[in-house]
Amino acid sequence: MAKRHISEVSSQKFSAAIRQSLDRLVAAKQCFFLSDVIRGAKYVDESSVGATTIYAKTCDGKYVHAELLAKIKVASARSRQGKGAKGGPVDPVQAATMGGHSQALQRQLVEQEDRIQELEQALASVNLKLGRAQEERYVTLGVLNRLTRGALLEVGRPLRELEGQLAGGDLLSRLKVEVESLTIRCRRLVRDT
Repeated sequence: MAKRHISEVSSQKFSAAIRQSLDRLVAAKQCFFLSDVIRGAKYVDESSVGATTIYAKTCDGKYVHAELLAKIKVASARSRQGKGAKGGPVDPVQAATMGGHSQALQRQLVEQEDRIQELEQALASVNLKLGRAQEERYVTLGVLNRLTRGALLEVGRPLRELEGQLAGGDLLSRLKVEVESLTIRCRRLVRDT
């Protein structure tokens, strides 16, 4: 039997606990919400599942438990259709209080998730711009260092620091080729004028 990664095992245990809780609530034919499913979910050792684990995301921003989350939302919505908490008629005050509170929380959650996505996109954009600026700085300092034959310490030190930061990839070798090419072009320009 192949070994499984600990996160895969944990995810399966979490899913099983959530599904059992959901099945109990559906079988009871009572009105319930996502929070009720999570509150009732227990592992085999009777410890509670993490309240936010259902919202865990992969590195690409997708929900780890998207299928399970959708299943809970559908079952929860069905449990509230035309029924109160015990299967009788809906008390308008209770429905307004619970539904309004739940809807407000869901709206806040969606707004926060949207804001997080905006911030992640902004961060990615800033990181991209910083990376490009670092590359341009390296090329500029590299050309200047080559043209002055390393005579300026003010150029050589930051150039070495950048080389240390950029080391370990194809990027540095590509930038060195670009430095060499620009240096040759600059020398030709100086000779031709």
